[in-house]
Amino acid sequence: MNSISPREGAFLLRVILLPIILGASLLAAGQIDGSKLQTGKDQFLSQLLRGAERGDTIAQNNLAYRYFYGRDVPRDYGEATKWFLASASHGSPAAHYNLGALYEQGLGVPNDYSQALSHYHSAAEQGHTLAQVRLGLMYECGLGVAPDLREALKWYRAAAERGDASAASKLGDFYYAGQGVTRDYREAADWYRKAADKGLAVAQNNLAALYHHGLGEAPDYSQALEWYRKAAAQGLAEAMNNLGVMYQDGLGVEKDYRNAANWYGGAAEQGNRSGQYNLANLYATGRGVPLDYVSAYFWYSLAADSGDKLSARELKGLSRLMTPRQRHEAEVRVAVRAEITPTNP
Repeated sequence: MNSISPREGAFLLRVILLPIILGASLLAAGQIDGSKLQTGKDQFLSQLLRGAERGDTIAQNNLAYRYFYGRDVPRDYGEATKWFLASASHGSPAAHYNLGALYEQGLGVPNDYSQALSHYHSAAEQGHTLAQVRLGLMYECGLGVAPDLREALKWYRAAAERGDASAASKLGDFYYAGQGVTRDYREAADWYRKAADKGLAVAQNNLAALYHHGLGEAPDYSQALEWYRKAAAQGLAEAMNNLGVMYQDGLGVEKDYRNAANWYGGAAEQGNRSGQYNLANLYATGRGVPLDYVSAYFWYSLAADSGDKLSARELKGLSRLMTPRQRHEAEVRVAVRAEITPTNP
């Protein structure tokens, strides 16, 4: 087999569904004196219910939250929806956000993007950051509304300016790709850095990639390595693969195939196609790992099965070098892997 160049990970421009967080901790919100909990759950819940029945919007939202999750009460989506609606009817942004989440995900209510959009709007217009992020995503993806990048940018920017890391990262994506704005790698880097500084792994990887490829500035491999490592430490497969590329090519570090193989392996085990392809290349050529056609076949197969055309091509060439026994062993490994760990793109 000839030496094959490594494959770098792409910027993560795919839509990332952000976690839905319903309600807030009563103690963290600072609305309920924690000492009251010591008098017993029944008394506390009774006080919460009385407050909700009096029209206290915070009590209504928090009671709904407890019914939704079954916290100290039987789980009851109907009661949860009832109290979220009661709280929202008084204008509570938290309740509107929570109702938006229920309708978007179809949790206890029919899935209804139009209703989700309406509730997110009500919360977002009052400055609710998570609602602003979800609203941006719905306009970007056309959920319950025609796709509108201008509106998506408006709401992502509103959330980012309030310090939301996921929204800042999305703005970085828009400026990197030139979606709805003029492409501007420096502006993309600024937004990615805001998110990266808050620990968002996707943004750390994307910022590293800008330094790696010299987009907006001259290449800076030391900065690329720093940010790839931070993202990889959080388990981000793309960053692990990209670190492998840095070690294989000797960018900012001494060329080190063994280290490259370790990082490719971490990415490959998560189903990252570039990591699988790159690890297969090392096994096929005996760099950093023992020459092992069976392992190379195994990793090329996993990548090819998830749609990687380069891996499919390399697999054909490798097959001609293998004995029937080696091919059988490799195919058994692939079959066993497919049964227990589906490969993801």
